[in-house]
Amino acid sequence: MARWDIRRFGRLMFAGIIGRGGAPVPAQKALEQTLLARLQPRRPADLSWTWRNQGALLVQALHRNLPNDPKGNRPFKCPDSGRVIIGWIRLDNGCELRTRLNCREDLPDAEIVLMAFGEWGDRACAFLRGDFAFLIYDPETRMALCARDPFGVRPFYWYADQNRVVVSSTAAIFPSLDLNNVGPDDRWIGEFLIGYQADVRRSAFTNVHRLAPGHMLSLNGDGEIRETRSQRFEDNAPFSKRPSKEAVDRYRAEFTNAVAMRCRSAYDIGSENSGGLDSSTITASAISALSKSEREVCGFGFAIAEHEKRLIDENTRHCGLQHSIVYDAMADHTDELSRLTIECLGYPSEHANAQMHWDFYRECERREIRTLLSGFGGDEIVTSQAFRLNRELWSKRAFIPLLRNISSPRADILPQLRELTRWLRGSEPIAPQLQRLFEWRWSHSVLARHWREDAALRELNESRAHSDVSDTVNGQILNYGMRPYVQSRLEGCSLIAQAFGVEYRWPLLDQQLVQTYLDTPSIEKSTGLTGRWLHRRATKGLVPDSINQQRSKSMGSVPLQAIPSYGRSLGAFMEKLNPATFDHVDRTRLVNLERARSSAPQNQERRFTRFYIDTLNRVAQLSHWLDFNQN
Repeated sequence: MARWDIRRFGRLMFAGIIGRGGAPVPAQKALEQTLLARLQPRRPADLSWTWRNQGALLVQALHRNLPNDPKGNRPFKCPDSGRVIIGWIRLDNGCELRTRLNCREDLPDAEIVLMAFGEWGDRACAFLRGDFAFLIYDPETRMALCARDPFGVRPFYWYADQNRVVVSSTAAIFPSLDLNNVGPDDRWIGEFLIGYQADVRRSAFTNVHRLAPGHMLSLNGDGEIRETRSQRFEDNAPFSKRPSKEAVDRYRAEFTNAVAMRCRSAYDIGSENSGGLDSSTITASAISALSKSEREVCGFGFAIAEHEKRLIDENTRHCGLQHSIVYDAMADHTDELSRLTIECLGYPSEHANAQMHWDFYRECERREIRTLLSGFGGDEIVTSQAFRLNRELWSKRAFIPLLRNISSPRADILPQLRELTRWLRGSEPIAPQLQRLFEWRWSHSVLARHWREDAALRELNESRAHSDVSDTVNGQILNYGMRPYVQSRLEGCSLIAQAFGVEYRWPLLDQQLVQTYLDTPSIEKSTGLTGRWLHRRATKGLVPDSINQQRSKSMGSVPLQAIPSYGRSLGAFMEKLNPATFDHVDRTRLVNLERARSSAPQNQERRFTRFYIDTLNRVAQLSHWLDFNQN
């Protein structure tokens, strides 16, 4: 039988049921079919397979990423140990691991992972670089080991009771199984309605958990479950008082490699091209990576804000992008989109961006593009503003570099002095603008009375105005830049895109690139009030100077007509809601919010409209989720 090469596949959805402590897993064909159906809610997989014995049921659904893949169906199984692996795996250091493990050059990524665990046991995760979520099962010992990459790029959910452990790449499978005390989590619903991103371990369902990024979950033969950290980033940056060309060269090499590794596909590559620094440099680097290939890059962007169209066009001309698709409005929220979100994720989308690129996914599917690059994650880490530099220099008593940074040609001295003074005085780490925003949102929320009177929920809402108190650039990134909303967006985008046969990839969240950035002295990362300085220098000439040197991320104002809507009256909208929705949503406050939006003064019209549409979207998703679980 021909060998599968997992490197040639896009989305790799999976699910498994494992007997705990020797408990058997019933052999039911209907159960296999239910799991496979939940893994492919919209587009049938190119390949799927099932593996079972008395103690486990494992299923996988796959989409090809190369046109000449063999059509044979068989599990990824180690011929020596008999261990079986299911997962969503894309390794960046496969070549390195093949050399270290002394195995053949064409060994698929899944089999590399199996060999790595055979060689190094639980320590193997420390050697893996890439995007992955997987489970390895040993039929002989009935032991299982699960792992997830350090950013949580690929989703992993799990449930355990006395007799079994259930794992999956989507939470959509859990309502369809006969599990104990699994249902919508009321606390999660309240947090969702105020726009709070849940923590890294809780899911929207009671007793269903996320495996935290960079962690392993092990199940031994006696049924004992243990979660341990398997990967972490280190703050190894030496202190330096002057920038250097060598640091820029190292970063540039890692950035170029991060993009190139994510262009592996026999199909054309899609790339978000917003006119901003992150997506523009990724698009340009992808074009360079494919310059000797027959494949091409297709750009996707929105020209909604006043400067977006101009900057997208400038980057398109500069880097020679042959195919650029630009939309002048985002798709309206519809029942179809809301239902598809629930079918893909199993619950409402915590992060709005998972739904915003609906048009991108459909066009990728139409053009047979199976990889979509995104610049998300840069702001949080490698292209962060790094404005903690002045604090760090003061703490190190590096007063001359501090003075040089504050008075640099690109610096605005007064804002920096004010920020530094507040920090030295030990001011409360609260961002006043955010504090006012979240207080305003709470006052106009449509929460039912019991939620509005919930002191813990209100305190949670107010806590979002607290800023990071780190005194160093790397400290801010490690403490603040890897918040739960990053995982929520990665999960949501991965799962909704996969319904269209598209695999999202995020070059700026490459593990080696991130560690290289953390290993780089902070003096390289900001100058004056010009943040993202390391990335700007490393990509100078790759994109137009108008993008490379742009100080602000703002693209200008967004016209009201470009904001997605529901296209029907509030009365018609409420009539279609599941009645249980109003256990959490106050009908009167929803009507009052619509009236406030209609009568808002011109200077607040855009703010009210955005909040109103976001509220309707959350309420609609909640209603469809309740329908989904009742059916």
